[in-house]
Amino acid sequence: MKGLKDLISEALFFKKESYLFSFLPHFKILSGCGFLKCFCYALFFNFLLSCGNGKCNKDTDCKIPMVCVLGECVAKYPPIDAPVDISENVVSEDEIITPENHGDDSFLVEEEPKEQEEDLIEEDFEEEELQEASILWSEDFSTDPVRWQWQQGNWQVQGGQFSQNLFNLSEAWVPDSSWGDFAAEVSVVADVVNDIPTGRAAMGILFRVQSIDPNSYYLCEADFKNSVLVLLRYDSVAPGYHTLCISETIAPSLQSGSGNIWYRIQVIARETRLGCRVTGPEGSSEIVTIEIAGSDNSDTPYLRGGIGLFTNNVQGRFDNLIVYDRRPPEWPFPTGEKSCP
Repeated sequence: MKGLKDLISEALFFKKESYLFSFLPHFKILSGCGFLKCFCYALFFNFLLSCGNGKCNKDTDCKIPMVCVLGECVAKYPPIDAPVDISENVVSEDEIITPENHGDDSFLVEEEPKEQEEDLIEEDFEEEELQEASILWSEDFSTDPVRWQWQQGNWQVQGGQFSQNLFNLSEAWVPDSSWGDFAAEVSVVADVVNDIPTGRAAMGILFRVQSIDPNSYYLCEADFKNSVLVLLRYDSVAPGYHTLCISETIAPSLQSGSGNIWYRIQVIARETRLGCRVTGPEGSSEIVTIEIAGSDNSDTPYLRGGIGLFTNNVQGRFDNLIVYDRRPPEWPFPTGEKSCP
């Protein structure tokens, strides 16, 4: 038969939830000692379990701040640096609640519609960052135009100006020039306008002239006969001029004649967006300013090219041609006085 010492040692390592009744099997061993004696032994064993090995029946059996959990005295709060097991909180993909497996979308929050991103090229270029412009190239026609080529017309430098004294359509350009996004301006004077019943009598700037095909370009022309500003594309593959934008009639009308009346024609090219402006007469108290903007929405826009000059049914002169890397900040254009798709 086990002695009292053995029973106590064995009791100290029991893991049952109820320590009093965990000793019922041993009551047979103690049956000969009488009920009162056995009951006293059991209370004594239970007391040893509660106090001797951190066992408890209730919170008051444990030292503060420990509490009784499943018969064990444990810390009320885990140590700050104790590792946290989150494996039980991981939700599998199948357990995620969605409208498909939940059958109720009432908990979904409707997203605010995102604002449509603005085009990199605004309708009127107003979002273009205004910085100081650098001059890429300039021509004051103080020397012979050795870099220039032309077809038809009679182009020559006279008195520091580039003149064309025939009425036929004529173009002059700089073959070795090529830029992508840029701005350009030139001063023009229409000395004589051909008296024609219909059609245009114009001077202007050719830009993005194609190096492999100088008969393909964009044109900003000031029509001195009809007092309009026109933005065009000329395509030698599909011959002819394609109007990208045309202004309303300019008032007061563009002036011509022997009065040395100068206007300034300006263009801007930014990707497929194009702007065209005329202002003048220079030095006049009544300045006319007209501007238009348009886009080349064809499958084959001209994205790079050179610079040139244009006349049609006008005998006129050009001076002070300047090409910039961007629109100069002092150019208040194009603000969309007329903007075409």
